[in-house]
Amino acid sequence: MKAGINRRRSVIRKSFTFCAGRISFIAAGEQECTVVGFQRLIDEGGIDIVPIDLTRTGFTQAIEIAHYTYSRGRKVCNHNFNTDINTAASLHFLCAIENARVLEYRVEPGEISRSLAKDPALFYVGLR
Repeated sequence: MKAGINRRRSVIRKSFTFCAGRISFIAAGEQECTVVGFQRLIDEGGIDIVPIDLTRTGFTQAIEIAHYTYSRGRKVCNHNFNTDINTAASLHFLCAIENARVLEYRVEPGEISRSLAKDPALFYVGLR
């Protein structure tokens, strides 16, 4: 079974590794919520970037997952799909770990974001 996984992983890496001469990274697991699940994705799936959703894992498990990810030389990003509260929590989480890669920010705020955040962060494409 492991040989089959490694063979598929090799094909995926060859297919996606080079894009305009740049190395790409594989991320997976946005809906995963357990330490064991992320360990399997890292060790058997060979993912490079671990997207942790704090609304699924909570801070305690997220920190455990981040430590395991760090021990395997991988990076962490957050998975953010709903509110500015999740964005703020994710930003705090990413600042607390050594292997943070990028903050995922939802650019289309919903009603909850508009009504709960008094002064939401504004992000722009390009320089202003």
